[in-house]
Amino acid sequence: SQSDLGICLDCDADRVGLVDGKSGAILNRNNLIALVSKIALSSQHNQSLSDKVNYYKTIVTDSATSNSLSRYIIDNLKGNHIRYKKGYRYVIEKARSIPDSVLAIECSGHGAW
Repeated sequence: SQSDLGICLDCDADRVGLVDGKSGAILNRNNLIALVSKIALSSQHNQSLSDKVNYYKTIVTDSATSNSLSRYIIDNLKGNHIRYKKGYRYVIEKARSIPDSVLAIECSGHGAW
């Protein structure tokens, strides 16, 4: 196909799957979280300086994510990464308890901004 990206959503749009339109490779697990984290954290960097007090920078994921994902979020994106219990409910609850969280997402692609 001539698509750049394929996007698949579940019926309530809280789970996503992405496919590279050129290679057909599926972006899942850590690659999906890395991409979504980059988008979430880069949108925060575009705020004006007066808004930096409200800068959100923590990504909460389930415990199945890799150490290399943590290093990517911390070193490359300058964010914080918290791994928590497996299960969407737990990841969401943890993110809600952290004032500067911007994203809660599981390896399955189940997530919330």
